[in-house]
Amino acid sequence: MLSSYAPVISVEKAYHQQLSVPKITSSVLEPASMMAKCNPRHGNHMACGLMFCVDVVPKDVNAGVATIQTQRTVRFADWEFGSTGLGNLAWKERVDSWRMKQDKNAVPVPVPLTTSHAASERGQDIDAATDVLIDDSLNDEARQPLSRKVSISSSRINPYRMVIVLRLVVLCIFLHYRITNPVTNAYPLWLLSVICEIWFAISWILDQFPNWLPVNREIYLNRLALRYNREGEPSQLAAVDIFVSTMDPLKEPPLVTANTVLSILAVDYPVDKVSCYVSDDGVAMLTFEALAETSEFARKWVPFCKKYNIEPRAPEWYFFQKSDCLKDKIQPTFVKDHRATGH
Repeated sequence: MLSSYAPVISVEKAYHQQLSVPKITSSVLEPASMMAKCNPRHGNHMACGLMFCVDVVPKDVNAGVATIQTQRTVRFADWEFGSTGLGNLAWKERVDSWRMKQDKNAVPVPVPLTTSHAASERGQDIDAATDVLIDDSLNDEARQPLSRKVSISSSRINPYRMVIVLRLVVLCIFLHYRITNPVTNAYPLWLLSVICEIWFAISWILDQFPNWLPVNREIYLNRLALRYNREGEPSQLAAVDIFVSTMDPLKEPPLVTANTVLSILAVDYPVDKVSCYVSDDGVAMLTFEALAETSEFARKWVPFCKKYNIEPRAPEWYFFQKSDCLKDKIQPTFVKDHRATGH
């Protein structure tokens, strides 16, 4: 990994010399701008990241990048993803075939109305300050607060407060001894150590403020559903994006990643509000193939979990648990749907 900095000019020239964004972009890849003694024109580069410390226009940045690509003074390597023999062509063919398959199975989803549009359609008012829908049809339960503070009994918190006071007293005695007994033979070192000890003591004291008066909250999820996720209306819950990272399919088996993705997609939340993104730093074809199969299996697993409130929602843990998964299931369609998942 190479680092560079540009433009590198003298203070006198900085006041009268004007540099354009394309020129700065080109100068970043010059040998004189490198933080190491090397020539970036030799060899191939995997990637390049640019960070501008001033306000720039995206149009100028694109022009600078286009200039670098046109001049070809710096070459970028063609990626060879996955195992040997699987290069760009194999990836392109596999991804194109997967996209064609997804387009065939795609089902158009109606775009939910925003809070403002939904209210205007129903002829209701909106609180302009908070953008919260003022709906007279909400029942008393839905109008209640979504959470409340739960006080902690004194019998539980007072012993911990006594420990904090005892530690504070010991800390004060220790600092008093350290300050009143300097080390004359190594005074600078002693002074530096005392300053560090006082700094850590202050940091510890600041950390004790939340522990002195802790706050616990009780959340009412049923009120959240009654207020923002009412049946027959577009859900007003916020969208949630979850990122899953993986790197080496040998150290992180794709089965574990697939179970993680499926349990996220099957969470008790509106299915159109949950998005899961997988970042594969190793760019392995095995992981891509496993996630392609996972997306197909999710079409059966996610509705199955939401319909019968399945727990746990990771397929591997659910199917391999010791208890009988068919026990106490009175719905006649459960066995049919259970077999549809492949078990």
